[in-house]
Amino acid sequence: MNALLTIALGLSSVICLYPRGQASGQAFVDVAPAVGMRVTPVLDAIVKSRKAPPTASPIVEWFKVEKPVTRVIEDKSRAADEALVVLLQFYIGESTSEDLNHEITKRGRRMLPYLRKYRRGLVHIPGRRYPDSIRLDPETWKENIDADIDSIRKGEVRFED
Repeated sequence: MNALLTIALGLSSVICLYPRGQASGQAFVDVAPAVGMRVTPVLDAIVKSRKAPPTASPIVEWFKVEKPVTRVIEDKSRAADEALVVLLQFYIGESTSEDLNHEITKRGRRMLPYLRKYRRGLVHIPGRRYPDSIRLDPETWKENIDADIDSIRKGEVRFED
């Protein structure tokens, strides 16, 4: 009985390391509810923009993504600090991604714990599922996080105005 329980617990630990639909072998990091509330409008807008009919204007669709990102950037709370880092793992457009890097490095040292936390694994928002197609590959977002950490340590701001 104890052996069976040990095996079951071991398997559940392994299963929990992999996000649904991701076979990357990356650990994943759960997002707190307050952070998720700031991130889900952005991710929902990305998914919706990808489902837009071919006749829809791409500019209008990306504007619908940019609006909720701007709300997160303008929010100076700790949850918004963390949300900015969470968004680094998703494709939100080149210019918008640079805006995130700019804001993260501008906020400085207080961002380091979040950058380290989310560098360890894939973002998992409990109760939400997003297609893998909106995620950046781990190598890309880890390089991006490393560049933000390096800039903050040097006291630099990336993508200055």
